[in-house]
Amino acid sequence: MKNMNVEEILKSSNWARFFFMVLYAFAINFALPICIGLSFIQFLFVLFTSKVNSSLENFNSYIIEFFNDSLAFLLFQTEEKPFPFKDSNSEEEVIKGEVEDDEELKTKIKDIKSQIMERETVINKLEIDIASYDENQASDHSKANELSKFKKEVFDLKVELDAIESSLNNKDKY
Repeated sequence: MKNMNVEEILKSSNWARFFFMVLYAFAINFALPICIGLSFIQFLFVLFTSKVNSSLENFNSYIIEFFNDSLAFLLFQTEEKPFPFKDSNSEEEVIKGEVEDDEELKTKIKDIKSQIMERETVINKLEIDIASYDENQASDHSKANELSKFKKEVFDLKVELDAIESSLNNKDKY
């Protein structure tokens, strides 16, 4: 206790981070019941229509991104503050800058969809492999890590796909 760094304790950037940590902790606490409600609503859509509601699915991807960003900030994995301070427009500008033509957009969409299908096939195979392990055997953490990695890649590809499709839809409107 005698070796405490008083300058570090009084640093305003640390206290500003603490303020944002409290703010995002409350935001997560507020958003969690909303997520549970949305999951119930999505379940009802699947129950009655046998399909997920695409609007809810798109909104859910933003909520998931917010939770990921917020938890990463709260757990000191990043210094970047989540929404609304996160610079998310730059990602959309990069996608729009890379692809100018509608045909290129459609080709990119097909490519991403095939990548998603390939990864989902691997995910299904890994889930079967993991489920078939004998309980007496040591669990294979590498397969679980690989499964997690592929699920993250699929999520990222779906976010990119949504951005490209909305860009294409916005072009069609004008």
